Amino acid sequence: MDIRLHRSPVARWRAYLELFAMLAPWHREAVFLTLSDDDLARFDVRTNPSSASAERHTALASPFDQYWTSPTRLEALFRLLVPSSGARPWTEVRRVGRASLREFSDPFGSALLAIRARVLELDAAEPAVKGRRAKRDQAERVLAPYTEVAGHWLSAAVWPAGMELWGVTTILQAASGKAESARLLGQACYCWYGPAVRTGTRPKVRRLPDGPRVVDTA
Repeated sequence: MDIRLHRSPVARWRAYLELFAMLAPWHREAVFLTLSDDDLARFDVRTNPSSASAERHTALASPFDQYWTSPTRLEALFRLLVPSSGARPWTEVRRVGRASLREFSDPFGSALLAIRARVLELDAAEPAVKGRRAKRDQAERVLAPYTEVAGHWLSAAVWPAGMELWGVTTILQAASGKAESARLLGQACYCWYGPAVRTGTRPKVRRLPDGPRVVDTA
């Protein structure tokens, strides 16, 4: 967010408030993750999955996997993807203090997987190209399903001022990618929402053969 781009004093002041909120300790963000039954039994909802705790010596996600969205915005996405349905976006919701853990429902997960499947289908049909412009145009064609849905989502939900299409597209890609990981692992897909952690230095990431990604934070 470049506050200098705001010429209006009101817009500049609002941008300062939003930047302050992002850096404040009460700022909350979302983390998408998969959990096995054992992981879920040990999961502490109060602790951000992107950080370690006394009970969990390694993080379940990277600090760079925190996204500027909320359950309310994700529910707006669900209504876009699964219209005219009695289905619910979440199978289960756990709340502890200012944090919560929500399990994606089967209809929500299937809708996210359908978008990702379309992207992978377009990618497989594209020939190899050379040149920066050709690769950029190809990427735009392949990612069109994400961009289209993200555009509708940007209009349907209430976002902070200055939120742009690329940011919403990134969140959609992350959610659909984690839904695919959950399917491949035979696990449920979750959205944790709570106090954010500072990104700091990029942590070392390793992947367990029978579980979710594990991040060494030491």
